[in-house]
Amino acid sequence: MRELLASRIGNAFIVGIAVAMTVACGRSPTSPSLASGPRTLTVVSGWDQAPVAGATVELAGTTVTTSATGQFTLPEAARNHVPVDVDATGFLPHRTRLSAIPRNDVIQLWPAANDSDAAAIREMLFYENTQAGVHSLWRPRWSAYYLALLVDGNPRAPSEIAAEWEREYREIEALTNLPLSLTFAPKSGSDDFDEQVIVALDRIDESCHDQWGFCPFDELDLPYYSRPYRLGASRPDVIRRVLAFGLLKANPLPGLLNKSNPAPELSLLERQTLRMAFLRPTDTIWPDTDPSR
Repeated sequence: MRELLASRIGNAFIVGIAVAMTVACGRSPTSPSLASGPRTLTVVSGWDQAPVAGATVELAGTTVTTSATGQFTLPEAARNHVPVDVDATGFLPHRTRLSAIPRNDVIQLWPAANDSDAAAIREMLFYENTQAGVHSLWRPRWSAYYLALLVDGNPRAPSEIAAEWEREYREIEALTNLPLSLTFAPKSGSDDFDEQVIVALDRIDESCHDQWGFCPFDELDLPYYSRPYRLGASRPDVIRRVLAFGLLKANPLPGLLNKSNPAPELSLLERQTLRMAFLRPTDTIWPDTDPSR
């Protein structure tokens, strides 16, 4: 990988968004053993925490429907090991076990208004085929979004450039809970370029010339490895797209990540996808089955 990138960018200075593969998968603590007496759970949208009324919940051989407040009471036969299936209009079907539901007894559903939204969600995210017919959610296990601004020779001050990237990252940080970590350093022959997104701030002949910011290397499958750009001027929409495209693939529906007609801002579906992808464990099975199931 180092040789490939070195041949492409020579001695130019770059922006590298490095991957730290150390973050926990974000799973909430599981519930304790079922206590005696009725237990009430609440079904909400994972996007805005709004209660989901009329959701169908199947468990312990019983089917119940959530109330206007999104609540339902567990049947007496329910024990921690039992499967729980939740279906509601406007959301992906959620499959889990009672033991995997957080201690606050809230089940968060993944918004998907229709089949087109569901297909777009799957296309934007990465699902590995871990076994025959099983596709699990994959994303970098990042503890932070590391941005090394390597801007030697750039006419603008490093602080000005850093402020641009920080400003365009704020919405992504609010959605993913990944803080942006900025550092400044020159590129050297000893740099390890594995698992990075590369953005060129100075003139590189072989850098990507895509004005919108969609620039993966053809030789590489995953988006976080290397993606050189030429950003000679301040382009907030492109910076925003570069940052988002480090976490999602292209969006077939209208939005910031639509390749044929990109919008200047993240669409609602793109924002929901970022939030839910970083809310779920990385081994969640498509469409939304808890790995403990």
